[in-house]
Amino acid sequence: YRENKLMAETDLKVIISTRSDLKGLQSARTALDKFSSGIGKVGLLMTGLAAPLIAFGIQSVKSYMKAKTALTIMEKSVLKHKGATLEDVRALERQAEALAAVGVVGDETIVSMQGRLAQFDLNRDTIEKLTEATLDFAVAEQGVNITQESAVGYAQGIAKALQGQLDVVTKSGFKFTEAQFA
Repeated sequence: YRENKLMAETDLKVIISTRSDLKGLQSARTALDKFSSGIGKVGLLMTGLAAPLIAFGIQSVKSYMKAKTALTIMEKSVLKHKGATLEDVRALERQAEALAAVGVVGDETIVSMQGRLAQFDLNRDTIEKLTEATLDFAVAEQGVNITQESAVGYAQGIAKALQGQLDVVTKSGFKFTEAQFA
């Protein structure tokens, strides 16, 4: 009898244990199903975010390369001027940063303007003065959405006018009054 009782208790424990394990497994499976569903939704969300994130990264790299190119051109153009130093280049960089901080045109656009002015063999002081004047003129003509290419065009026009090439400048669309020609 005792042996049968022990077997019955063992059988009963195994049955109870198995039933509670089945409930635990069902709970775990339900939780796992919810987790898998959530992971799927996160995957879809990440897929939707991937394209804008990649586009942002590409645009950032392009912007960096454009700024780096503008800076390199400005530096090389400034250093071609007799007596120019790296301090002249750094001073123009600081001017571009300061003008960008208080204005509506980005520093890479300003650096591009400075680089174009420097290509006309102008010294740092002249470039600094012309940068501000050209920037004011360009924004007055084009508005706050001026492109880097347009800004460079304005710098080129101003520099040519200073060299006496007014006929070339007026053909490019710049207009001068009689008093300005004198």
